[in-house]
Amino acid sequence: MNYCYRAYGVGIHSDTKILGLEPAVPGAAPFTLCFETGPEPDWVKCARALPARVLSHLPEDQHTDDPAFVLTEHGRGQCYDLSYSNGARFVIDETGERMWGSIQPPLVDEDLSLYFLGPVMGFLLRHRHMTCLHASAVQLHERAILFSGDPGYGKSTTAAALALRNVPVLCEEIVPLELTGGRYYAIPGYPRVCLWPDAVAKLVGDADALPRLSPGWEKRYLALDGVRARFANEKKPLGIIYLFAIRTADPGAPRIEQVRPKDALLGLVQNTYMNWLLDRPRRAEEFEELWKIVQEVPVRRIVAHSDGAKLVTETSSASLTFAKEWAFLCQCASPQCNSSEIAALMQTGFNWETLLDLADSHSVQGVVAKRLEELAFASVPALVREQLQIRMRAQHLFSLSMTAELFRILQQFSCNLIDAVLVKGPLISVLAYGDPAVRSYVDLDLLLRHRDISSAVRCMLALGFHSDVPEVAIRAGKIPGEYLFRRPGTQRVIELHTQDTFRYYPKPMPLEDLFARRRFVPVDGREMPALSLEDELVLNCIHGAKHFWESLMWVSDIAAVVARHPEISWDVAERSAAEVGADRMLRVGVLLGSMLLQVPLPRAIAQRFQRDRGAQSLCRRIQTWLPFAGAAPPALPKRAMFRLQMAGGGVTGLAYLGRLSLSPTQEDWEKGAEERSSWLRDAARRPFRLFRKYGSD
Repeated sequence: MNYCYRAYGVGIHSDTKILGLEPAVPGAAPFTLCFETGPEPDWVKCARALPARVLSHLPEDQHTDDPAFVLTEHGRGQCYDLSYSNGARFVIDETGERMWGSIQPPLVDEDLSLYFLGPVMGFLLRHRHMTCLHASAVQLHERAILFSGDPGYGKSTTAAALALRNVPVLCEEIVPLELTGGRYYAIPGYPRVCLWPDAVAKLVGDADALPRLSPGWEKRYLALDGVRARFANEKKPLGIIYLFAIRTADPGAPRIEQVRPKDALLGLVQNTYMNWLLDRPRRAEEFEELWKIVQEVPVRRIVAHSDGAKLVTETSSASLTFAKEWAFLCQCASPQCNSSEIAALMQTGFNWETLLDLADSHSVQGVVAKRLEELAFASVPALVREQLQIRMRAQHLFSLSMTAELFRILQQFSCNLIDAVLVKGPLISVLAYGDPAVRSYVDLDLLLRHRDISSAVRCMLALGFHSDVPEVAIRAGKIPGEYLFRRPGTQRVIELHTQDTFRYYPKPMPLEDLFARRRFVPVDGREMPALSLEDELVLNCIHGAKHFWESLMWVSDIAAVVARHPEISWDVAERSAAEVGADRMLRVGVLLGSMLLQVPLPRAIAQRFQRDRGAQSLCRRIQTWLPFAGAAPPALPKRAMFRLQMAGGGVTGLAYLGRLSLSPTQEDWEKGAEERSSWLRDAARRPFRLFRKYGSD
């Protein structure tokens, strides 16, 4: 086999080039599909000689020019023959690990790849018992956002419209789902979005602006190559599922509607890919799986306008035009708000479904629930109240399980003479809101000395965790972005950090000084080792800057800590920030809380911080993308300028930007060579990965 690829989570060895896929590194992950072309191999001849039974026959579609299709089973499932009336043919063996494909003139190589990446891979995934939705998926704020519906409803066009707005695309047409650690994930497909010419014209103004998928077909494709649009090549947990409804001329369209769980289940069942393939037992299993999904993942209905001119922007406009909801969310997050102001804003007629989605995107559901609880949920729709209470009960249970895990880990570390302090997560929730369960978080972060990392890894493995970082890489001295551990079968994730992994500190982290200033903070009835209040404030401001302040949660945290803790020594905080070159990062974090959430600052601090015009300029820029929770990330040049200015600009800023651009993380390591200490090669690879990820526009 001459080519290695990966699509839909499947490793592929192929004897021919598959157009539309980027080569994968041999040995990087298991390759479970062998794809052959050329003369019919012996295994196909033998299998096709067995008794045949037609499982499905679809006639030619006059509207889409799709050829007639026949699916034939040979033997008792020993092979499956997918034949098209235009001469394309694919045969898959019983295990789903071998496939042969062929085409007849006038079909060309592009057609072979097109069938392979579409219905043939869809059949293979279903044959392997993977649940697949007929949908497109994009990545927003590290979650998969799905758009599902009947053909022609705008799934691919919506994905392409968002892609052209710098939102990475996971899949189009087929979205495989995977259950991992108690959460459902969307698996990446391949780096293209297929579009009809009329959709291309609406998107970019010219139907011929994008290349054809095949010389004999009118359909075009948008390449997700990092130049014009981006591909999300890692699986992401499901964030929300949108179901497209029948379009309407109603002037209230486009709009987003809430969907009850039973209706959501019916919508997903109707939009599972190739559901006619399922036998009764498998259909029952999938029904149960989809029921779990609708109980865990929000499902909404998009009612689009019948005016085709609105097709391209209707979804993004409906989901991203939320001025009233954003104002309400900021008021809830402000430590200075009062019940009368919240009650007044509730009379402005905002959309509750949009508010819940926005709060979820910004991870401030707990803050919103707390504010509404203070009003005894007056004027809150019963369904909204129920959803908030369900989410908060789940968050409280998750928080309890995580703090119990934290106690076990710290006890194990103590027995092995490993010093560690808790940062972010439940700690910042206690400091900011007085309760470890109010703030949403997905992992626990522990800071320890780098010399202790090998012992800490052994402790984590002994406690039953699995490491995302290969042990051979740790022994080779490679330094990831964090040492991440997962407990199998749960959603519990632990991240271990050292002074070497905190690379977003402009200057080296003075860990011994931080440990010397540490204190103990009560969390769920136990005293937890933590940084000093000032050091924790600086750390969280650096963390917000690292992520371009794309979430209201981080601004809310800083604002609440400043408001709740008048005992903060600002001289100490400024010295702590200056010690690591994070002076401006501290000012930006604190000023954002003051400007956006109306947190009063001591007069001397306000005057001193406001004299930094660069910090004020950055705050204004952040507020242009902050409401979108990562849906409108700055492009690569703007990201670079942000990094440079956040570190103070000039030579210092350039040095910081250069170091970040050449400091490899696990994503930059050479696949299959984790045991080799190859910093130079990994560092050289990093700028190209960043360019592909964030684009050039």
